[in-house]
Parts: sequence; C-alpha cells; structure tokens
Amino acid sequence: KQWYQRRVAITAGDSDWYISLEKPCFNPPNAVFGPVWAILYFLMAVAAFSVWTKTGFRKRPAPLIFFFIQLVLNFIWPLLFGTARQVFAGFVEIVFLWVFIVITIFLFNSVKGRTWSHILLLPYLGWVTFATVLNWSIYDLNKDNPDVDIGYVVGQ
Repeated sequence: KQWYQRRVAITAGDSDWYISLEKPCFNPPNAVFGPVWAILYFLMAVAAFSVWTKTGFRKRPAPLIFFFIQLVLNFIWPLLFGTARQVFAGFVEIVFLWVFIVITIFLFNSVKGRTWSHILLLPYLGWVTFATVLNWSIYDLNKDNPDVDIGYVVGQ
C-alpha cells in the first residue's frame, strides 16, 4: 500500500521531495497530472482492445507484446523517479519508454482493419515526450544542488 501511495504522490507531484525540487517554468500544475493520465489510460485501453479484438495474441502477437512492454515501462518510471528518487535513471528509462511507444504506434498502424488505433496513442506519445523534457530539465536544474537528493549524478 505504501509504494502505491508514493507512486500516486509522485505522479500527482505532491510529495515533499518532489515539491522541494527546482522545476522549469513549463512544469504543469499538480492538478493536471491526474486528469491527463486518466484520459491517456482510457485512450490506450481502447487502442489495445481494438487491436486485441482484431488479432488476439495468437494471430499477430507483436503489437500487443510491445504494448505491454511499454505499459510495464510506464509503471516503472514513477518508481525510479519518485520512489527511488533516481532522476537520471528515470530519464534513461523514459527514453526507452518513448522508443517502445513509437514502436507500438507503428505496429498498431500495421494492423489491418484497425489502422486508426495508433491515432489514439499519439496524445500519449506527446505527453511522454513532454514528460521526457520535463524529467531532463528537473535533473539539470537540481544536479548541482547538494540540498536535494536526486540520486545518481553523471560525472560526480
């Protein structure tokens, strides 16, 4: 239960640690994160369900395999960034997440009869692109601050 509460706090941006970090001017208000993720998860679910109803796992498993890999990466990021407070590791991980989302989009687009499903993942890709820039910016702004623990710092 505690790890889940920390995940929610980090995702919502309201933990004491997250509040103590210096953030860029484009950091969204904390209230934005919950509604955005609710919409994105809904769109992701509709896209995955549409592909699953067309191909299943046996007929053409690659699109759904990559979907679930990126979903696992999606759940790992707040654990690295927030729970473990490893901001740089979170950045590396979110880059991998971004790559797997792009692969998933291409694979969803290739499913005959469901080529529209990839469009539902584009807002997710946009948000993760934004989150990647935000993650790097938070790392960059805090890497030289001895008063804030952000985990591993490159070159130190």
